[in-house]
Amino acid sequence: MAASNGKSPVNSGQPFIDLAQLQQTLIGTGGYLNNTVVNNQVVSDPSLIHEEAYLQEPEGHFPFDPVDFITLPAVVGSTWYPIITLPMGQGYDGVVLFYSCSVESGGFVEGSGDLVWQLTIDGRPVKNFQQILTTRGNLVQPRPIARLRVYSGQTLVFQVQHPQNPILNGAVISASLSGYQYPSTGS
Repeated sequence: MAASNGKSPVNSGQPFIDLAQLQQTLIGTGGYLNNTVVNNQVVSDPSLIHEEAYLQEPEGHFPFDPVDFITLPAVVGSTWYPIITLPMGQGYDGVVLFYSCSVESGGFVEGSGDLVWQLTIDGRPVKNFQQILTTRGNLVQPRPIARLRVYSGQTLVFQVQHPQNPILNGAVISASLSGYQYPSTGS
């Protein structure tokens, strides 16, 4: 069926091909926006290469590496006990690169639910870190994390819960977080 202008209502797709070619020209082969168009000519402009601050430590960054310990009280239940509290200063964002949580005394069975560790940001559990049932890394060799971002004014808390097994009363629990803070870019 032809449209009233005599053309087929089915488009050949050429505009999408043109758009894809323009996008590839602008993005280049490196995956970053590193070209610009001047007088209808594509010109390489390395000043447009943009590294995200959470992917590479930017200028002005500084490291953090808190390590702390708590002794579990003789109370078994649903209370969360903070091990590390790390506030991001106003005007600074942060990236966690490594973490660890472990028991420094005997009686703990991995995965049993005797202890539950959790990372929260502003009191909200971090996805995939809301119910850690096993030790992760240790203080000498922490475990890598997939670049957990924390924004200006937020507070990151690493906490533990002792829902069962009174044998762990008085156990020493350790945790560490390692990464960097950098001046906030608002992204």
